[in-house]
This record gives sequence, C-alpha cells and structure tokens, in this order.
Amino acid sequence: MLRIEHFALKVEKSRLMVIDAIQIVNGQKVLFFGDNKMGKTLFLEAIHGRHSQYAGTIEYKGKSSYFKKKDCSILLENISQVIPTETVWKNVIIPFPKVSKQQKIKIFEILKLVNLDSKFGIKVEKLSFSEIKMLELVRAVIQ
Repeated sequence: MLRIEHFALKVEKSRLMVIDAIQIVNGQKVLFFGDNKMGKTLFLEAIHGRHSQYAGTIEYKGKSSYFKKKDCSILLENISQVIPTETVWKNVIIPFPKVSKQQKIKIFEILKLVNLDSKFGIKVEKLSFSEIKMLELVRAVIQ
C-alpha cells in the first residue's frame, strides 16, 4: 500500500504540486495526468525515493520513502540523447549535413503535430522531460 499525506513538491522555493492525502492499495491502478512542467516526473521520482525536495510523508508498505526500494522497469531512458545547450531546431537537424527546403517543411509539419513548432528556437534545457522525449522521437521519425 502507498500512502501520501500533506505532500507538497518543491522546485526552487515554489510549490509545484500539492496533494492533501491519497492512499493506493496494492494492485490498484492510478492515472496521473496534467500539463507539461507540472511535476509528474518529479512526483514519481519522489515516490521511488530519487527526489527529496518535498514536504509531507510518503509511506510504502508502512515504511518511509527513504528506504531503498527494488529497481523498477524503465520504459523511457532518463538520459536524454539531445544537446541541452542547443535549440530544438539544431537538435532535430543533427543527422543532416544540409537541410533542403522540402525537408524544412516536413520537419515543421512534424513539430507542429507534437506542439513543438513554437519552441523550435528555444534551448532544449528549458523544455520539460516529456517535451525532450518528444523531440527525440521527432528526430528518430525524421531520420
């Protein structure tokens, strides 16, 4: 059983997510959803004991989250295959020595489909985890 009480996720002195109380029974499935940069990844890392900047208590089977838990399966690698100091556009065109006009049009169409078209000039380090993963998928599709 997982029990969370008075949880407040902190990022740079501001509260990102607040949960008064939640109890999840073994075998129960729970769906957490929200916009990008709302703290979903940090919340899951806090539950797993890998993020400690939060207030409140997290108990797993009656023990504090500071106890080491078994490693879990990772479906998406946490280490991103992007250059954080470069822009979204530069990261997308890495595999191409030169980008033609047709390729640019196709790339912008794909970026628009995944809502990254307005961020093509932004440095990757400013994107959320899910946006970075989407960028990696876009680059794979384009290749």
